[in-house]
Amino acid sequence: MKPELWLPIAIPAASFIGTLAVVVVGFLYSNSRISDLRGDIGGRLADFSTRMTDLRVFLTDTQKSEAERQDANLRRVEDMLLHKFAELDNRLSSIERRFEGR
Repeated sequence: MKPELWLPIAIPAASFIGTLAVVVVGFLYSNSRISDLRGDIGGRLADFSTRMTDLRVFLTDTQKSEAERQDANLRRVEDMLLHKFAELDNRLSSIERRFEGR
């Protein structure tokens, strides 16, 4: 076959096939990158979820310990006030006995 006959057909066909090959390779590469990105984002979200769970546990423990500390402090103040009221009652009883003795 003479080159004058098949050359006008071969050049556009080769150009089309070359372009198609570049597009397919680009599509496959992009698809693999999207899969990598999806896996990376999934891993980061799982890590974030784990950190949030750890933070919730930490805050709950902190809240419980703070409540226990406040309860202990309240009991201490309550005991101190009861002791002061007992002292005042003793003083008042002493004053009442002095006035009764007159």
